[in-house]
Amino acid sequence: MFSKISAALLALALTIPQAGAEIDFTPTETEYSAEGFTYRQVTLKDGEGRVIFTPPHHWVVRGNKDRMQLTSPDKSFAEATIQAVPLSASQPFDEAAERAFEEQVIRAAPPGSQSVQIVKREQNPIVMAQHLSYGVVISYQALGQTFHRSMVFVNCPGAQLILRFTAPKADFDALNADFVRSMTSWQWINKPAASNTAVASK
Repeated sequence: MFSKISAALLALALTIPQAGAEIDFTPTETEYSAEGFTYRQVTLKDGEGRVIFTPPHHWVVRGNKDRMQLTSPDKSFAEATIQAVPLSASQPFDEAAERAFEEQVIRAAPPGSQSVQIVKREQNPIVMAQHLSYGVVISYQALGQTFHRSMVFVNCPGAQLILRFTAPKADFDALNADFVRSMTSWQWINKPAASNTAVASK
């Protein structure tokens, strides 16, 4: 008989090969001025609507239909990625799901990494349009140095966003804070209402 954890892991595995919900991660960048400052804004298509957010200052934004990448031009090995997997129903962040996410993050460490361990677990590290999230930060050694990697799972109507940020340990806190601020600016515009919003279990 499958355990609750095994069932949760199986559910995660079944969603990964599918198309990334309705969000097209091909970015369109524009600039706007406010209070004497110039800001960049990124727009993504999302079915009948669109998504807008403000990327970190000077970061390079690239993407295609399935995945978006953000990199810091000033720091080597610092990279964020965003992708989505479909959700057929609301997925509460219960204990079994959280443990499954943690195992998924550990498995996502680069091949050949050493000393992989979880250094932080957090509920709602990023809240995007009131959708709940669960985040895990791991530490690992590769290329002769120590890295930290954060993965945040955000349950949205019809899709789960997976936000991943990786940087050398010395740069991680400051750059991850920039990434988190950027993601909290994420907004859905003209998107039809849906009822599949995550519900906290604790």
